[in-house]
Amino acid sequence: MTPDLWLYFLAVLAVILLPGMDMAYVMASSLSGGSRGAISSVLGIATGGLIHVLVGATGMAALMLMFPQLFHALLLIGTCYLLWIGWTIFRSADVAPMQEDLPAATSSAIFRRAVTTCLLNPKAYAFMFAIFPAFVRSDTRSLIAQTAALCFITVTTQIAVYGAVAALAVQSRQFMKARQKTISRTMGAMLMAAAIATATQAWSAPQDNTNPPNPSTGKSPTMTNPSTPASIDHEEGRSDFDFLVGDWLTVQTRSTKPLIDDAPWETFNATIHMEKLPGNMGNIDSMVAPEWRPNWVGVAIRIFNGETGLWSIYWLAGKTAGIDSATGQLMVPVVGKFENDMGIFESEEVIEGKALRVRYTWTRVDADHVKWQQGFSFDSGKTWKVNWRMTGTRVKK
Repeated sequence: MTPDLWLYFLAVLAVILLPGMDMAYVMASSLSGGSRGAISSVLGIATGGLIHVLVGATGMAALMLMFPQLFHALLLIGTCYLLWIGWTIFRSADVAPMQEDLPAATSSAIFRRAVTTCLLNPKAYAFMFAIFPAFVRSDTRSLIAQTAALCFITVTTQIAVYGAVAALAVQSRQFMKARQKTISRTMGAMLMAAAIATATQAWSAPQDNTNPPNPSTGKSPTMTNPSTPASIDHEEGRSDFDFLVGDWLTVQTRSTKPLIDDAPWETFNATIHMEKLPGNMGNIDSMVAPEWRPNWVGVAIRIFNGETGLWSIYWLAGKTAGIDSATGQLMVPVVGKFENDMGIFESEEVIEGKALRVRYTWTRVDADHVKWQQGFSFDSGKTWKVNWRMTGTRVKK
């Protein structure tokens, strides 16, 4: 496995080994249902873990992070459900032990309850918000391949750990039954206490991270006013464009006259080569499109400000090469930053005598695919008209 997957495995293992609701349910099901209960509960918990990974990878976890009320509602339901299970186990100590010939819960019922227990486990959501986002993206695999790897690690680790717990419970079943009252009270109390403690810690997670974590760093970005210097260091943003290093084949679609509503569009292919600047100050890329314009070259220079966490992007092309003829200086750059996999960069400009706002939008699709578009706004950003789109595919050597 690659280093990032080893780190993910260690993180998952640490969380699973920590006693909690899933482990308590597996042990209780194994004690009451024997081998049948053990297998059903372990498979149910693993299925719940698989769903958690898919939810996190598809962005639903980030959606709940952006809307804390949604997360809090789910957290409240999960805590109440787990408290009910804990109270049921606790009260079972006052009930006479069941005879061997009384019907027990079916395998399907145990499986469904195990899936529900895992899905409503506050500890799982705390992991999805605090740790999981840092591992979703990979520089060497596509999003689908990375998600499959994370699913495999999560499920196999759960089966290994909870399977061992279940096997131990089944082996010691007779010993446990002799002490059923004490064990039922202890496990029920532990389950209720764990539900309350975990929910209390997880309740504040979305409030402490008002912006979704950046999957490439696992850190939450801080919004910064471009005109106000930040008081903290933003060095983690310096790697935002590292995914673009290398060679790309792109399809460009642009309006031939972006200031005219019904102007015709044109499509052409272009190649882009990007490399980092010395001192890690930023990066530069060059775009050529021989079939479109044989002698044309476009150059983008991106400079990162470590104090504000903002990028300034200069576009050099055409007869002026990005120089303002009136001042002899570079044209005004678009300025902005990345939030998760999307970077938005804007500036106020005057084009052909018209004052407007320019926006670049970069989207990291996965390690080998990227999207970019340019839009103009004539009403201070209330509405936008896209006039140039680009899709890129990495050239693998």
